[in-house]
Order: sequence, then structure tokens, then C-alpha cells
Amino acid sequence: MTEHIDPIPDDLPTCQQRLRSLLERFHDLERQLEEFVATTVELERSYACLKEEYLALKRLFFGPRRERLPEAPGQQHLFDNDAPPPPPDESADSAPAEEVLPRKRRKGHGRRDIPDHLPRKDVPHDVPQKRGSATAAARRCGSARK
Repeated sequence: MTEHIDPIPDDLPTCQQRLRSLLERFHDLERQLEEFVATTVELERSYACLKEEYLALKRLFFGPRRERLPEAPGQQHLFDNDAPPPPPDESADSAPAEEVLPRKRRKGHGRRDIPDHLPRKDVPHDVPQKRGSATAAARRCGSARK
């Protein structure tokens, strides 16, 4: 679709009037273009600031824990590594303790032997002896694999 272009008039005053109106329209369009460019630059700047703020908030809420909340100067911690050791317990014996050597850890089930200082007592059990093995008893009941 093409625009219908009016023919150029033959008389000079009409032609000049049309030329002036077209020149005004041209200046108006140039002014609108400059406003549009200025608005675009302002919006791009605003977008960059909002994007930076969004990324900072996203890092604050969803980032690694060390980046979420920056520590305030003078912040105290519940478990300080540099904290002084607690005062010694005075209710303990004042005699020097024997030097205790660290035990070697044994591999195994983790059970400990019964200490020698505990009293021991033998308790007889009246349990009848079973005939055969557990698998033979299971076969008799019919629960073994076939």
C-alpha cells in the first residue's frame, strides 16, 4: 500500500504554504525523536540500576550463606575460636592427674569388655538343647526353599 501523494500545486503561495507545513511537521518529528532518545537513555539507566538491585536481593535471599547477611562490625559469635578458655573447675581434685596415653581404636563391633572392677555372677539357664540345626527345623515346618 502506497500513500496517495497530492500533486504539487502550480501557484507559488500554495506551494510555499505546503512546504512550511511540511517543515513544521519535520521539526515536530525531530523533537519527538530527541524526546524518545532521551527517555530511552533514562529507561536504560533505570533498568541497569534495577537489575543491579535485583541481583543484590537475589544474592541476599538465595546466595551462599556467607554472602546472605554481611556481618556488622563488632559482631560477636556464639562459638568464637579466639575466645579465652573457660576457668578451670575448682571442685576437681587438686592432685596432679596421671598422664593418660590415648588408646588405639580397635576395629570391630564397637562393644567394650566388661571392666574387672564390676562384680560377676554366673547364672545357669535351663534351656533344652535342640536337635539338629535351625535349617533342619525350618525344613520340617515347610518354610525352607524348595
